[in-house]
Amino acid sequence: HAEKTLAENEELAGLSKNRDALSEMAGRAAHDINGLLTVITGYAEMARNEMVPDAPSSVGMNNIVNAAEKAAFLIQQILAPGRKPVSNLRLQFPAVQDKPGSRPPAGIPAVETTLRGTETILMVDDEEPLRVLLRRVLTEHGYTVLAADGPSEAVSICEKYSDPIHLMLTDICMPEMKGTELAKYLQALFPRMKVLFITGQVDQDILQREILNKDRPFLLKPFRSDRLLRKIREVLSSGKGSL
Repeated sequence: HAEKTLAENEELAGLSKNRDALSEMAGRAAHDINGLLTVITGYAEMARNEMVPDAPSSVGMNNIVNAAEKAAFLIQQILAPGRKPVSNLRLQFPAVQDKPGSRPPAGIPAVETTLRGTETILMVDDEEPLRVLLRRVLTEHGYTVLAADGPSEAVSICEKYSDPIHLMLTDICMPEMKGTELAKYLQALFPRMKVLFITGQVDQDILQREILNKDRPFLLKPFRSDRLLRKIREVLSSGKGSL
């Protein structure tokens, strides 16, 4: 009887390890997919803003943006049953229904001028397509951008940079070091630097531990460019963003 119980316990332990491994793999996949959806959404928005409103091609770009946002929502729904509930972290996307004349003519940015800035932003993300997109969005809205492909390059940039860095925009989950650990290290060099975290991670435990429990500003991927710009202005003008 004792041997049977031991075998059953070992089998349960094995199943638990396999479940945890699958859960971790699914979380990494969700993180990467949400990053790609941010890139898709961002470039679709840029292309749409250069088109004539209500033209078939513009409507098509709207459909791409909407499809990317729905895909992100589905990812959360798929992962939620095997994890803690994520209802309080769901992204609520309003339907995009442009009316005639609701967007500016081609060539005029769709983001309001109040979201522009002149501050210096250190951007840290290990996904190159996302770095390229965000750098373009930020520079087009007046910011000076220092782009790093990971914690090591971010530290190297900061050690050589003598002017103020007003904000660090960083992913939470990166191969070398967590974004929260990097922020803590770099704020010793730039005490007045604010931090805005971005992540495609939908695991409630990680978000609760790294972000929510400490009331840190963050954005869940995928996000639209105007939402990022608005959040940056919010963090820079508030008392939040320091660790």
